[in-house]
Amino acid sequence: MSARIGVNLDGVLVHDDCAQLTPHAQCEWVKNSGVFDYIEKNLAHGEETLQGFSSYASAVQAQGLRYEVMGGIYRVGESDARWREGLVLAQDQGAQLFNCQIFSHHADGHCLSACEVVDFFCMMLELGHKVNCLPSFEVHVDMWSERFNEVSKVGELLARRGVDFRLTLDLAHLLFKLGNPVELMKSGIEPSAAYELLHPESSGALFKEWLRNGWVVHAHARSVASPGPMNLAMEQANGEAGRGIQYPFIAPNKEADFHQIWHVDAIEIWRQAIMFLAKDWSIRPLTNTPPRISCEFLPFADYGGGARYDIFSNNLACAQWLRAVFN
Repeated sequence: MSARIGVNLDGVLVHDDCAQLTPHAQCEWVKNSGVFDYIEKNLAHGEETLQGFSSYASAVQAQGLRYEVMGGIYRVGESDARWREGLVLAQDQGAQLFNCQIFSHHADGHCLSACEVVDFFCMMLELGHKVNCLPSFEVHVDMWSERFNEVSKVGELLARRGVDFRLTLDLAHLLFKLGNPVELMKSGIEPSAAYELLHPESSGALFKEWLRNGWVVHAHARSVASPGPMNLAMEQANGEAGRGIQYPFIAPNKEADFHQIWHVDAIEIWRQAIMFLAKDWSIRPLTNTPPRISCEFLPFADYGGGARYDIFSNNLACAQWLRAVFN
């Protein structure tokens, strides 16, 4: 089964120093590229209703495109209305998958347990079945899933309830940590165990376990170096440099467009992991849905914020490579 290749609408721009494109202009860029099968859209606050989403809805309709994946960032204990409205909106716009980032802490401040994540997933899944748009929880930094071992715990607990876990795999969020002891510790991984748990050449890599269990139903593609160099071009909200979860797929036009010298082989480990994903999906096809992978070169601090290389061109080049790898 061939994979469908999409793009996150946040990555439809040249770079963050350019004038912001309208939704209609963004969708026109996607359509004219002739490369993408669908659009993925992250819902910001206020966009969960038809009224708040109207400009995006009309833009995609005007170009004959589809939002096949939508989603947002939610916190347990305070986001119930937002995700419920968002999930219904996603189905109304034709999406079948609702991609969710879930913060690591509850609204009252405590760190979420695996059982709490399970309960939240089941609550979303119940509504998802009713509206025919199912949730998928993304493995992502700053979220509960950055504690990578917790992902397996949640999947095992769900299995005991007879529920299949649904994950969005963004390999960049795992592989940029290789060779970076500080980042590894944020995920509870000792540097001595990093190769075994993260490297695509390891049979014990966590993402391979998630694939074997059939949990990975969606994926994002954004190349990274291992270790990922911090983004010195933009700071996070806490004043620290961006976390380096994006490395250009293609060479910047000018050396000054990127904060370090670009090397084509810097992303080789990520390429290996993507090719393993493609092989796995070819022998273990997803049920009831075509496999989808969205290109996600983005302009934010942990990604390509502050840089001056062409983000949309990277999404285009990555999509063309993915087409050859997955089809």
